[in-house]
Amino acid sequence: MTKLEKNISEQARDKTDGDLDRRFSRGNCTATIFKNKVNKDGKQIIIRNTVVRKSYKDVEGVWQSTSAFNVNDLPCLALVANEAYNYLKTKEMVRANG
Repeated sequence: MTKLEKNISEQARDKTDGDLDRRFSRGNCTATIFKNKVNKDGKQIIIRNTVVRKSYKDVEGVWQSTSAFNVNDLPCLALVANEAYNYLKTKEMVRANG
């Protein structure tokens, strides 16, 4: 894992308190899926949350990440969001068909 990927994972994990499940990257856009264990009706279940980020170098050349996207970022954002969606729906179907 690169320093940038570790930084993105740490920032995303801070928002979810979950364990890394899967990451999809295209260009400078990343969708990271986290598994979160929660109790529901006395039963532990897993809920997956997705965090999307864009990486960039600041004026000092240090890699940063943000959740703000400009118009030119939207195509790669759409790609990683679609990959995350397909992954989650496939997991859902596999669970349902058991």
